[in-house]
Amino acid sequence: MTQKNNLAYDYKRLARREEAEKQPQIHEVRTKRRAAKKEKLSVARCVAVMVVVVLMLSALLYARVVQIEVANEYNQTTSTLSALKGENSTLLKQLEDKLSISSVEEIARDTLGMEKVDSHQIQYITFETEDTVEVVKEPGFFERIGNFFAGLFS
Repeated sequence: MTQKNNLAYDYKRLARREEAEKQPQIHEVRTKRRAAKKEKLSVARCVAVMVVVVLMLSALLYARVVQIEVANEYNQTTSTLSALKGENSTLLKQLEDKLSISSVEEIARDTLGMEKVDSHQIQYITFETEDTVEVVKEPGFFERIGNFFAGLFS
């Protein structure tokens, strides 16, 4: 039985192996160059991506700084406005105090030396004539033209 097994060789397989061994081994020299080019491209891409990321972060940071500056200016303007409103109300109160009747009477009495009128200082005046109103009608434009021509012919 062992002889039968030994006699049955698959020569086709053996022939394929021998052919594979006989074929020259081809090594690509370009692979190193391609790998170097790919490495250079990948480095360039990484640098470009990093530059883009840095630029985007810089733009975001700048926008945030501008936003903070505007917010600070708004807060400062709001506080100035509230201070000015308080000053305005104070000045209005002072104006009301100066224009009040009691203040005017005090200034008239103390500064100008005026006194209140007594009843014996009041004198009444009566008029003998009646009140009359006279309405004077001025001539219109066409009446003046007519009077002008009438004065020329008379």
